[in-house]
Amino acid sequence: MAESCIEEIFVERARCASKPTTAWPVQWCLVLAIILSFAQLTAASPEQRCTRLKISAASWPPVFQPATDNRPASGVGWKLLQQIQRSLAVDVELLRAEPFARELHLLRSGQRDALISLYPIGSRRSAFDYTLPYFTEPLYVYTREHDQLRIATLSDLDGLTGSRIRGSSLGQRLDDYFARHQSLIPINHNRQYVTLLLAGRTDFFINSPTTSMELIAEQQATHLIRRSRNAIAWAEVAMAFSLRSPCRRLIPDINRLISRHFQPLESSSVVQISWMPIGIGIQEKSTASVE
Repeated sequence: MAESCIEEIFVERARCASKPTTAWPVQWCLVLAIILSFAQLTAASPEQRCTRLKISAASWPPVFQPATDNRPASGVGWKLLQQIQRSLAVDVELLRAEPFARELHLLRSGQRDALISLYPIGSRRSAFDYTLPYFTEPLYVYTREHDQLRIATLSDLDGLTGSRIRGSSLGQRLDDYFARHQSLIPINHNRQYVTLLLAGRTDFFINSPTTSMELIAEQQATHLIRRSRNAIAWAEVAMAFSLRSPCRRLIPDINRLISRHFQPLESSSVVQISWMPIGIGIQEKSTASVE
């Protein structure tokens, strides 16, 4: 029924375009266009509409931290999801986090509508649809304190061995560097960044400061690991949508929310940290402000 209605409206609109404006006023053409848009919307099947957004939301401070018994969910990405729920009237369903490589598979296959955070780089650009970046993440180099390594540029990593979670990215600049040097051990969980470093199997790892401080504190290694003075690179973070999901139609609306409420800060506004043991207690500035 709806399809035949749409077909008739197409015919009428074509007829409208071919008639002189005296016979078919511009206002009537606009009315037909509005009717056509409404008919197309109502003709969409439930499977083509997005009423519930199924999201994989692995812990990634300060972008997202899931709720626990002792604290509510938090992070820049969580604030974005709250804006989506409130402004777009779409239910958000947070699904249990899987290993990162499997998360990407679930997103490609359409079993997840979106990932709350991903670096939109390399082959991922064509594999998924993205929102505007809503956060800019600084990435630092972490080494053993007793090695006294001072990493200021990528060339300082030449000949050293690091680690990286399977399927993950460190941003375009670092990915390009490590593709040439092939000096990363693949790991399955971010806790292994610290265990491999302390065991002497790696010389460094690269990660965001908030996540790294949490991992290091968990293993009581705050005075055994040091961090580079400046970020070695910066990476933009965006929401990634499955090409198979009808919810990717929300991206223009989400982009408007990001433009209105999220304003990434310049890298120069982030506190620069000198080489020192992690446990000294350093105040971090967020790299994004949320109004």
